[in-house]
Amino acid sequence: ISSYSDFFGKKGIFGGFYERVRKRKIIQVKTYDDSILNKYQAFPNIRFIRDHIPIETQKYFDIRYDVESQGIVIPIRDIYGQLIGVKERFNYDIEDGEMKYFYPVSCRSSETLFGYSQNYPYLTDGTILIGEAEKFTMQCHGYKIRNAVSMMSGDLSMTQAKLIVSAHPKRVIFMHDQGYKFEFIQRNINVLRRYSKFSEFEIGFWDWTKSQYAPKVSATDMGKKTFEHVLNNEIVMVGDNENIDEI
Repeated sequence: ISSYSDFFGKKGIFGGFYERVRKRKIIQVKTYDDSILNKYQAFPNIRFIRDHIPIETQKYFDIRYDVESQGIVIPIRDIYGQLIGVKERFNYDIEDGEMKYFYPVSCRSSETLFGYSQNYPYLTDGTILIGEAEKFTMQCHGYKIRNAVSMMSGDLSMTQAKLIVSAHPKRVIFMHDQGYKFEFIQRNINVLRRYSKFSEFEIGFWDWTKSQYAPKVSATDMGKKTFEHVLNNEIVMVGDNENIDEI
């Protein structure tokens, strides 16, 4: 008995298999001191103002400017408000298919939701609007709509799904850009459903086929009045057993 006890004490149960699995699942997200932002100028930019992101909103999200690269600086923060990366958007017109964004400070963006820490009080016990790019959340802020976050991509990660569920919402609405394929929206809905089996909230999405607007735009790109029209008239709620293709 003593020899077996010593064996498991050293190796762990089943040869340490579960310990190895647990270690693999723990993802360390690097954080940075806010002082690294000091090399960027704390100036608002006209491009974002034209995109319905006012100066007050730019200051709230600490938007800065990189004079050297001519890039608009977007700090990325985790759920506690700690800086985990920096993203830049070139401050000049980019042709379709060319890179608009880059990370001068690397970031595990799939481990957080843009705007989650800043808007958390407005996310709980209500409706959460989920957009793609950071601009979506900032445009909503400019429209005085605070219950919004961004995936910073088109795909909802498992960590992001858990964060949404942990806010205990009553409704979750996916606001993918116009033209985003329904099959991919369905994939995100299924990821969220996987972690909401013991939570009761409705899930919906923007049915951009109902719109008459320019293609490949976010619902927030067209101004507050149009966005409110979208929210009131173009949102489809999905039942627990429904598939988007059947709606």
